[in-house]
Amino acid sequence: RKIDTNAMRLQFIAVAAATSFSLSEISTTRADEIQNNNLRFQPRRQLLGVVSYPPEEPYSTSLLNPERGFYTQLTYRASSPSRLDATFLADQRESKGESIVLRIVYLDVFMDGPISQSVLDDIEADFGSMRAAGVKCVLRFAYTDVQGGTTDPIKSVVLDHIAQLKDILTSNQDAILTVQAGFVGPWGEWHGSTNFHDDLEGRQAIVSALLDAAPERNVQIRTPLHKQTLYASYGAPVIFSSGHVANGGFEGSDVGTSW
Repeated sequence: RKIDTNAMRLQFIAVAAATSFSLSEISTTRADEIQNNNLRFQPRRQLLGVVSYPPEEPYSTSLLNPERGFYTQLTYRASSPSRLDATFLADQRESKGESIVLRIVYLDVFMDGPISQSVLDDIEADFGSMRAAGVKCVLRFAYTDVQGGTTDPIKSVVLDHIAQLKDILTSNQDAILTVQAGFVGPWGEWHGSTNFHDDLEGRQAIVSALLDAAPERNVQIRTPLHKQTLYASYGAPVIFSSGHVANGGFEGSDVGTSW
C-alpha cells in the first residue's frame, strides 16, 4: 500500500493553518495513526516546526514573509560613514512591510590599501542593527558610483578586501539574504571596469571568495550572460552540482539590465 507523502505533508500544513496547531504535534499524531495501520511512513522531521496563523478567514492581518518583497536602498560610503539605525529599520518593517534592505557599501577611499578598522566596525554594527530590527540585507560592495576614471582597484587589493570582510560576513549570514558580486565597475555592476574589463579569472576569484565568505548564502552574478561566460567550460552537469557555480543567482536589479 502506498501513500503520497507530498500530499500528506500538504495536508498537515493545511490543518495547521486552519486550526493554529503545531506541525510537530500534527505530524506526531499522524505518525502514530500510520504506524497503527502498519504503514511505513516517517515524517521529515527537519520540516517540522510551530506555525500559527490567525483563525479568521480571510486572515485579519498580513503575513510579513522574511526574505521577500520590496526593499529600500541604503547606501554607505567610507568617505562619509553613517551606520544603519535600528529604529528606522524597524519602522520601515512595521509601516511599509519591508523586511529587506539593499545595503550598498562604497569602499571609495580604499582603492590602493586595506579597509580601515573603523569601517569594518561600521559594517559589523550594521548587521547588529538589522538583526535587532528583524530585517535582512541584499549586500553589495563597490568603489564608486561615477562612470569614468578609476572604477575599481587591482585584483589583489579587491581580494584582500574580501579577505578582511570574510569573518564579518561569515558570522552575520543570518542577517544576509544574498550577497551580490559587486566590487567591479561603477556601482559594482560589472560593467565599465578599469581593472576587470576582460579578466574572467579575476571575476571568478571574486565570486569564489564571496561564496567562501558566506557559504550559507547565495551570491548573485549581475546577468545570466556573465555567469555563462564565467563558467561555460563547466558544462551542464557541473552547473547544477558544483556549489561555486550552482550557488550563483542573477541580480538584474535594473529594468534596463541586459539579459
